[in-house]
Amino acid sequence: LYFLRPGLVQGDDLLQGEVRLLPDAKPETVLQALLEGPQSPALLPLLPLGVKVRSVKQEGGRMTVDFSREFKGFAGGSNFAYLAVYSVVNTLTELSGVREVQILVEGEAVPDFAGVLDLREPLSRDESLLAKP
Repeated sequence: LYFLRPGLVQGDDLLQGEVRLLPDAKPETVLQALLEGPQSPALLPLLPLGVKVRSVKQEGGRMTVDFSREFKGFAGGSNFAYLAVYSVVNTLTELSGVREVQILVEGEAVPDFAGVLDLREPLSRDESLLAKP
């Protein structure tokens, strides 16, 4: 599971992995844990309050996740929105066989998500956003 590790200076925020023992490795279980937020006090949740997972399906190496409209409700600006999307992508690509993630909001691909991302195409893992151990 990947959550926000706040940086010391603005724009220095990264994703930090948090190992969690889950009852199973189903995408729905993993996403629910991500929505519940981190256990470590050093990390912060990225997904907006009230967001729900409407559906999850896997076809080959692509996982498609449909979130409720609350997914668009970022108060932290475009950098947080960008990191939130990749917290989902990097978390789900940890699952066996998942190479890319398509994110939908209310069943629709979003062409200009928070002014920083085009969600019309699936996204692959981005290791450059991960905090170094």
